[in-house]
Amino acid sequence: MDGSILLTGATGFLGGHLLLYLLKHTDAAIYCLARRKAALPTAERLRRRLAEILAASVAGDPLFEVNLDCEWARVRVLEGDLRQSRLGLTADHYDSIRVDDIWHVGADVDFSEQRRDAIFTTNLNGIRHVLEFAQTHGNPTLNYVSTAYVCGERFGCIPDEPADEGFAANNAYEESKRAAERAVLQAHAQGGLPIRIFRPGIIVGHSRTRVIDKASGMHTYLMGLYRTKEAVDAQMPEHFKNVPVTFLVGDDATLSLISVDHVVEAMYRIARRGETIGEIVHITNPYPTDLPQLLHMLADVFDAKVKTSSDVGRLNAIDLLVSEKTKPFHPYFLNNKQFDCSKMVRLSNIPAEAFRIAEPVKLELLRRSFECHLSDPRLQVLRRRRVSTREVNSCSK
Repeated sequence: MDGSILLTGATGFLGGHLLLYLLKHTDAAIYCLARRKAALPTAERLRRRLAEILAASVAGDPLFEVNLDCEWARVRVLEGDLRQSRLGLTADHYDSIRVDDIWHVGADVDFSEQRRDAIFTTNLNGIRHVLEFAQTHGNPTLNYVSTAYVCGERFGCIPDEPADEGFAANNAYEESKRAAERAVLQAHAQGGLPIRIFRPGIIVGHSRTRVIDKASGMHTYLMGLYRTKEAVDAQMPEHFKNVPVTFLVGDDATLSLISVDHVVEAMYRIARRGETIGEIVHITNPYPTDLPQLLHMLADVFDAKVKTSSDVGRLNAIDLLVSEKTKPFHPYFLNNKQFDCSKMVRLSNIPAEAFRIAEPVKLELLRRSFECHLSDPRLQVLRRRRVSTREVNSCSK
């Protein structure tokens, strides 16, 4: 993997870590496709993103730490767009690119039904454009990063095989990733394109530094909880001090939480093995997280009593409000999903124990998520307004 590489999604959490890892462990020239944004030139935005990850997320981690001043010359920034034909590049620029491998990480991770069309435009049209590039540029190996949760409503032991369409997808995101996987597998079966499909679990942060992924579904869920709690506190300041909040969750529900450094290292090691062409591999934690136990940890984070129940009849009006505000995440909270990751352990040669996330680490990740919420400047303004309103109301009584 020391020729040249096309990488999408490099400005994201996973993609940024993967880019640093590739700079550290290969001599490849790396083409990074990224969209133009108004605030900064695209190359400068990517470089700042990498510097930010280096400073906060991989400090002291020898697997990722690189001298960006020395290695930046190998990064070739392509200002384009996955959603557009020719990847949003000019015809001459598009035709001139030659790579040996593609890592397609870029995706729209959103569960909102209202954004269905936008999600499919990025996730399905995006992979179609990447496949078109590969098929007209010498069939480089495509490493496609999907999600373990293409399994949809399936639970129990889930093999790393093509998604079983007998189980419905839970949302537009899962549907789009299923459709993208079908397109990748079809290109492999009919056109001979060398491919791998990697299916990560829920990426929550870095195992050593505890830096969180602000774009992950878990963080988005926690943000919904924190905001709902603050809204209730503004109207009923004593409620959560006196009444436990009950979360609707399956008694044996689990989540496959995994650290970004483990995801990147496992994928890279597997991709180094030529015999893994054509494989679908779960990049998931051999030690799933007990969801009721994780939710009980929230009591220590934002000073509220916590209960869990699988019976909606046990929820009071405030519990139902909390549930409604986090509704897109309900499907992930009901069942025990055990992703078969034996192939990952065998092919990556990483011991299963290395993936385990200790309870203190989980608690620290929850705390960091809460701190991120508290530091949001927009929410700080709202808090000040609420305090002022309460003071005025108190004085008028």
